[in-house]
Amino acid sequence: MSVRKTLVTGAGGFIGRHLLAALSERGEQPLGLSRSSGSLFDPQWVQATLQSFRPTHLVHLAWTATPGLFWEDPANDSWAAMSEQLVAMAIAAGVTHVVAMGTSAEYLWDGRPCDEQTTPIHPSSAYGKAKAAFHAAARPLCETAGIPLTWLRLFFPYGPGEPAEKFLSGMIASAQKTGRIILRDPERRLDLIHIDDVIAAICRVLDLGYAGALNVAGGRGIKMRDLAAIVAAAMKHRGTVRIVEEVPRMPAPDVIACVERLRNLGWEPQRELIESVTAMTNMFESTQ
Repeated sequence: MSVRKTLVTGAGGFIGRHLLAALSERGEQPLGLSRSSGSLFDPQWVQATLQSFRPTHLVHLAWTATPGLFWEDPANDSWAAMSEQLVAMAIAAGVTHVVAMGTSAEYLWDGRPCDEQTTPIHPSSAYGKAKAAFHAAARPLCETAGIPLTWLRLFFPYGPGEPAEKFLSGMIASAQKTGRIILRDPERRLDLIHIDDVIAAICRVLDLGYAGALNVAGGRGIKMRDLAAIVAAAMKHRGTVRIVEEVPRMPAPDVIACVERLRNLGWEPQRELIESVTAMTNMFESTQ
C-alpha cells in the first residue's frame, strides 16, 4: 500500500501544527505550507510545489485569521477566490481527496442545534459568507473530477498552543493577571471541541475518503458562566478569582452542533471538557 502524501496548508496555525505532528506520527508523508514557506496567492509557487511534492491528498486550513478582525476582514473574499484556484490546481496535479475547513458561521445562528441537513446556510459575517462561497465553488470542481470533498464545519476548538486572543485563553490570562474574568454574555452556550478531537476527525475522514459536509464539535454546549467557573476553580491556589457578569442588551444565540454524522463514521470525542480546561489552565500558569 502506497504512503499517503498529504499537503497541508496553514501548517503554522493552531490546527495545522497539531495535524502535521499527528500525520507524521502515523508514518505518513505530510508537507506543511505556511507563510514562511511561500504564498498561496502566487500560482507559480503553488504549481511548482504541487509538481515537486506530488500530493495524493490536500487538507486546506489556511485562511485570513487576524485576531478580532477576521470576521469582517475584506480579505475574506480574496481567500475564497485563492482557495477555489488552489483546489482546481490540486485536482489537475492528481490529488485524489480534498479536505477543507469550513466554519459554524456558515449556518443561520438562531439558537437551535446546527444540523448539516436541515439548518439553513445563512452566514451573517464576511468570514462565514466567504467560507460558504468557497464550499459552493469547490464542490462542483471535485464532483466533476470524481474525487471526494470533505467539508468540515468547525465550531469552537481549544487546547494547548491556541492563539492567546481566543476566548478561553483570554479568560485564563485575565484570571491570572487581574483576578477577574469578565463575561459579556454569561448565558450564551458554545460548542467547544479539544484540538485532539479535531485532529482525530480530520484523520478519520482522510482514512475513509468521506465526501460531504460534517460538523466538527463536541455535540454539546457550555455556558460561558460555567466555563469561567472551571477556569476559576483550576486557579483556586492563586486566590479567589472573581467572575464579573455583564448583561448584554442583545444576547447572542447559542451555537451548538449536531454531530451524529461524524459519530456514524466511528469518531467519538475523547477529551473531557473539565479535565482539559483544568490542564490547559495549569499549563498556562506554569509557563508564566
